[in-house]
Amino acid sequence: MLICVETVCAETQEEAARLAGPMDVVKAGLLKGRGDIPFPTPEEAATHSFTAEEAQALTAFRAQQAHGSPETVAKHLTDLVDLTGADELMLVTPIYALADRLRSYELVRQHVMMPTASWQ
Repeated sequence: MLICVETVCAETQEEAARLAGPMDVVKAGLLKGRGDIPFPTPEEAATHSFTAEEAQALTAFRAQQAHGSPETVAKHLTDLVDLTGADELMLVTPIYALADRLRSYELVRQHVMMPTASWQ
């Protein structure tokens, strides 16, 4: 079984939150029926103010996503595989800068050592 998980991995929780910020802005726009929100930079996203309703929805979304340090992401993904019995993971990493996106994938590769992982 294949499962797809939004994943943002960085050296620290704080950096992962910063990198995930642009997607939060886009999701807040989608909650308002606006699919035309351009993907902002992390710096632009940091200046965005969320309503209480948006913040609550984003918190609920985050419970289903793997965001954080390598250890946090590894635990979330491992727990998800254990829960679902998945034998394949597809990671969606909506990070603004390509270098940060590639680093996120690299950190996951280094820290999530699953026996069925295609990279092993």
